[in-house]
Amino acid sequence: MGIGVQELTPELAGRIGYEESGGAIITETLFKVNGIGQLLLTALFANDLPMVMTLTFIFAILIVVFNLIADVLYGVLDPRIRYD
Repeated sequence: MGIGVQELTPELAGRIGYEESGGAIITETLFKVNGIGQLLLTALFANDLPMVMTLTFIFAILIVVFNLIADVLYGVLDPRIRYD
């Protein structure tokens, strides 16, 4: 593997995780598509705190999962990294 792939792995996974949460809200609002981002905005405006907390938790779990995938891929792509 080239050095570029090893450098891009954490960056790419970080972007995917954060764009999944923030990008969903912006895209769904812009194009009037119903989804998890639109549900979050509707819950915010309706002061539905349990729904807001649930969706925030889901977004946080997605970010953690994508970061975990990035860490594992980084260890696979870079032979100098060893997880003991």
